[in-house]
Amino acid sequence: MSAEQNTCRSRVLPKLPPELAHLILCQVPDAPTLRNLLLTAPSFYHGFFATPKLILKAVLINEFGLHLLPDALATYQASHLSEAGFDSSREELLLAMENVPQIPEAWSMADSLALSKIHSHVDYFASKFASNFTQPPEDVIPVDKEPATPTEMQRTITALFRFELFCNLYRKSPNLPGWKQERPSFIERKKLFLDKFSPWENEQWFTMYEYLWKLVTQAFDDVADHDVLWGKHKIGFSPNHKEHYVSLGLAWLHKLAIASTYDERYQLLAPETGEQDPDFMRKTIVGAHDEVSSIQLPEVTEHTILNYVELSFLYEPDTGPFTAWWWAYKNELDYFMYASPDLKALRSTGFIMFDYDRIQRRNLLEITFDPYTRFNEEKEASIRSDETLKRSRRKRSEIYDRGGRGYWSEDDDSKLIWGCSRPQEGIELFLPGWGYLDTWENGVLIDRERWDLYGAMG
Repeated sequence: MSAEQNTCRSRVLPKLPPELAHLILCQVPDAPTLRNLLLTAPSFYHGFFATPKLILKAVLINEFGLHLLPDALATYQASHLSEAGFDSSREELLLAMENVPQIPEAWSMADSLALSKIHSHVDYFASKFASNFTQPPEDVIPVDKEPATPTEMQRTITALFRFELFCNLYRKSPNLPGWKQERPSFIERKKLFLDKFSPWENEQWFTMYEYLWKLVTQAFDDVADHDVLWGKHKIGFSPNHKEHYVSLGLAWLHKLAIASTYDERYQLLAPETGEQDPDFMRKTIVGAHDEVSSIQLPEVTEHTILNYVELSFLYEPDTGPFTAWWWAYKNELDYFMYASPDLKALRSTGFIMFDYDRIQRRNLLEITFDPYTRFNEEKEASIRSDETLKRSRRKRSEIYDRGGRGYWSEDDDSKLIWGCSRPQEGIELFLPGWGYLDTWENGVLIDRERWDLYGAMG
């Protein structure tokens, strides 16, 4: 026997007793590791198929913990709901979250791997967002150099799963026309989803929604600022343009987040066709705000408020989130329970995820947060930006009419593509967020009427 054969033979794992193989498999930290381990030795492969459900359950608990498992399972199951429309299965799934998590009988390795993939997207955004704990936006709250604790990360991860759950429950399918997708009213969505969680838990997952909204806004506005076609048709910064993209969920948003070039972002944004979605999240929250509340927060104390609001859906041993929520909302004049538009800058710090120890280190309870100064500054900046945008659109419209397409900026027109032909006869041009805009016949524009998909004619 050659030395090479000896080396190869020494790398083969010895045959293990079934009990030992089972014990090892049950200690694996996640589904991808389990899959890889099964391919290393026959003992693991056969050991897994002897009791697959027990092993998959153990690995799910290892990966998510009993604390996160209800949200993780519900999120995955919601992604497989029927696309026939919004039906009672969504309500049943949400009700099932309140019970001890049960792994479906038909659960397979493929399901575990798919759920782990969702987890990878969650972990990516949780790690990115956690940097806000140590580098908060300037002049909002004091800086704290301590990195996020395990409990703060767990809250962030849970909030991201709940965002994804909301997406999976209430986004509209691109495969069905809008008239077949009458989603539950905001009152029903509030009752079924928002009312399930405490105000501070709703503040947590809405914080993640705003964080992801900002991601979409940065990419979308970059294209709206520079693309000739979008400039010609005044595709701009209305929230209605962006809700659809946020509703696509974490997998798509992860692609957008790692898109490093303008062209990559454009390819993700521009090809989207079909109905956009102004009613996805913001109307749900606004509707919840519009409901007349029977409780006025300034009239209660830190102790009596707990008699009037939903408590934490999951066990929360640390009082940090409740303390942060009470500090921020106790004087809200409009009686918002969560997602107050006045507290957007504060939410960007991740304050609602903080442990009580971090709140004390930052002396958060001693600070009076004034959102109105920041709001006025943002409004002035927006006005200045609008003037720049109008000039840019006029210039890009001229370029479009002369046959130019592609990327343009005031100091860089080298990326323009010239000599583009008019649309072919009968072709209707569709742009993200808008209905069909232009119809051409024999090189002549016969219809310039422009319709916002949400009912307003441009």
